Amino acid sequence: MSLRYIRSLCLVFLLGVLLGCLEVSVIPFFSNGWNLFRVILPALVLLVFVEETQDAIVLAIGSGIVLDLFSVGGGSFAIARLLLIVFALQFLGKTLLTNQSLYTALAMALSAGLIDVAWRFFAGAVGDVSELWKSVVLVSVFVSVLVGFRVRVVRSLYGRSPRI
Repeated sequence: MSLRYIRSLCLVFLLGVLLGCLEVSVIPFFSNGWNLFRVILPALVLLVFVEETQDAIVLAIGSGIVLDLFSVGGGSFAIARLLLIVFALQFLGKTLLTNQSLYTALAMALSAGLIDVAWRFFAGAVGDVSELWKSVVLVSVFVSVLVGFRVRVVRSLYGRSPRI
């Protein structure tokens, strides 16, 4: 492993810690509606979507540590939940969703949200499931907009359809 590779993994770990701190300490104080948006799931989906699975694993570990440190109730175990999401998305991306398109990103975002909701529901860490479904929809729309924006930027720069 080169020094550049280790440095990039350290930066991704720090980004994971920052995203975890943002999700734990800032987002819960937003007004109604915006406090449902989570920033870690879209980051994981985008990293797996662009086939940077090692970075997604490091990001999941960094943000999972912060989420577990600030967790009050039982049944969270965020590191395992986020790693399960990364491995499930990688499996879906390699076996079922063969092309990399906007619909693939939407399917990955929806499946990540469903795994997150199922984990929290079965762990008993959720009081109201309807709030989590709103969060799943917000994550899916956000990832789709980001991937669609990337397609338009590449198309405008190179004048052709990109291979995402």
